[in-house]
Amino acid sequence: MALHIVYEKDAFGVVAESLYNVKDDESDYDFYAACNVSVPVAEKIVFTAGGKVLADLNSDTKVANKHAFSVLFGAEYTFDEHNQVGVEFDFFTCDKTKAFAVPVFWKWTM
Repeated sequence: MALHIVYEKDAFGVVAESLYNVKDDESDYDFYAACNVSVPVAEKIVFTAGGKVLADLNSDTKVANKHAFSVLFGAEYTFDEHNQVGVEFDFFTCDKTKAFAVPVFWKWTM
C-alpha cells in the first residue's frame, strides 16, 4: 500500500509519502514514511528540511527491531529556468550505525 502527497504553491512545497507492506512477512522493512518541506527564503534560494523512517513491524526478520531514521537540511539556488545547484546535509542512524553525508548537486531541466 502506498501514499504520495504533493502540495506546491510558487516555490513553497510539501511532499509526503508512505509505503506499508501488507503481504510479505519475510520483507526486511514493513513501513516507510518521508516528508520534505521546501520554503523560499529569497527570489532564487529555497531551503529544504525533511525526514525519513524505516521500521520493521515483524520481529521475525533479520533486521528485527532495527528502525532507521534520516534527517536532512538543504539549500538550492536557481540560476535560470534550466539550471539549479544545491547542497544537502543528511544525518542517518540505524541501530548502532550513524552516518553523515553532504551531497552537492547540479540540476538541469528542459
